[in-house]
Amino acid sequence: MQLLLIVSRYFLRKLKKVKKTNGQDACRQREPRTTVSVCVTRAEPGATTCTRSSVRFPCIQIIKTATVPASLCNRESTKQFHISKIKFPLVFRKVRPPNGKLKTTYKASKPTFSCKTSLCMILYSSLSTRDQVSVLVPQSL
Repeated sequence: MQLLLIVSRYFLRKLKKVKKTNGQDACRQREPRTTVSVCVTRAEPGATTCTRSSVRFPCIQIIKTATVPASLCNRESTKQFHISKIKFPLVFRKVRPPNGKLKTTYKASKPTFSCKTSLCMILYSSLSTRDQVSVLVPQSL
């Protein structure tokens, strides 16, 4: 069973009408909830194979892909995903409306004031004259 589907830009142009600049090498899993280590054999120009990022994307051709077992992986950045109890907690879950009718462009919200502004407003509203306010509120506010 093939768990991974990698489509090269070269083959994508043969299947669909795609410009050379818009095509991307897409790496998708058939089962998105599982992690798989993948070995990609690629062809690059001769002098640029020394580093990972010195090759432009149009110069890379994918030759062969293979799924690698966890025991044969070398990189620490890949090995950290082999833990069976790995979790990816959501830091911030945005609350979205259940349907399109409840979606609004601008949400009504209560105005927020800084601490200094709200203190001045409370003091000013609790006293009756301006002379009393100038005595109670420090000049730095």
